[in-house]
Amino acid sequence: MVRYSVIFVLLIFSLWGNAHPLHLSITNIDKKDDSLQISIRLFKDDFSTAINQLFVFTDKNTDSLLPPPHLAINYLLAHFELTTDRQNCELSFSHQQHDELSVWYFFSCAFPNNWNQILLKNTLLTDIFNDQKNLVIVNLNNTEQGFEFDAKTSQITILQKTAETYVE
Repeated sequence: MVRYSVIFVLLIFSLWGNAHPLHLSITNIDKKDDSLQISIRLFKDDFSTAINQLFVFTDKNTDSLLPPPHLAINYLLAHFELTTDRQNCELSFSHQQHDELSVWYFFSCAFPNNWNQILLKNTLLTDIFNDQKNLVIVNLNNTEQGFEFDAKTSQITILQKTAETYVE
C-alpha cells in the first residue's frame, strides 16, 4: 500500500514537468533470498545541483544533467548507510537507469536471514536543500514499512523481534 501511495505522489510530480516544489528522493529496500536489493531515485536537477556544489569536476555532461558516475556513487555511499546488527552492509553498485526527470541507482548487499536490528541512515541531499524529504520503503519478510527522513530525522532503527521502529 505504501508503495502505491509513493507511486501516486511521483505521478503527480511528473505531471508538473520539470518544476517540482518539493525536493524528494525515494529508496526501495527489498529482501531477496540472502541479499537486499536497494534502489535510490533522485530528481536529476536536484542531484546535479548537489554534485555541482560539492565537487569540482571537468567532465560535465550538460545534455543529461547526470553527474559523473563515480561522483554520484561516492555521494550516495557517503549519505546512505545500512547496518545490520552493528555490521555495515557493504553496498555494491549494480547499475543506473534514468528518464527525463529522474535517475535510479541500484545497489545490493548481503543480508543475514537471522537479524535483530537494522539501522538506516539517510542524509541524501539534506546538506543542500533544507526542505529535502527522503522516503524509504522497506520490504522484509513480506512486511512493508515506509519511513520519512529529512534534515531533522536522519536515522531510524528497525527491530525484528518486536516489529518496532525507533526514529532518532
